Amino acid sequence: MAPGVTDGTVSGVDGIMETWKSMSLCFPRLVIELTSLENGPSGSIIATTKHSQTISENMLHNAFPRLIHEGGESSQLVNKLLGGQIVIQATVHFEWDSDNSRVSSFVFKADLVTPMLRLLGNLEDVSYVFNNARLTPECRVVGGFGL
Repeated sequence: MAPGVTDGTVSGVDGIMETWKSMSLCFPRLVIELTSLENGPSGSIIATTKHSQTISENMLHNAFPRLIHEGGESSQLVNKLLGGQIVIQATVHFEWDSDNSRVSSFVFKADLVTPMLRLLGNLEDVSYVFNNARLTPECRVVGGFGL
């Protein structure tokens, strides 16, 4: 990666690595399958991926900590989610710096709403799960984890 690499949110190799550390805490046993790789405009590369994850208490603790710490409605949602299998469709658009032969930027786009909706059954519960979560519905890390 180029020293000034960006994902559109953070810049620099250290910032990217911190984001990836946080993502690995949210998705501790994530299985990633490359489904296609295409040439994009101006020498860029577009990867389409499928991510599979079984929802564990550890995942909920890191990605949706409020659900673990609250009772009531949160407990019912935790019971619906635990052990559930989610499949996340995503794309990553990599920009290449041909002068330095390194990735200069990339944009990760994913849909976490659809698999959560399949497990929970309604948008109201999905919205509740993402309220004050460490992950956005687009599968982006919110804030740091203090790693």
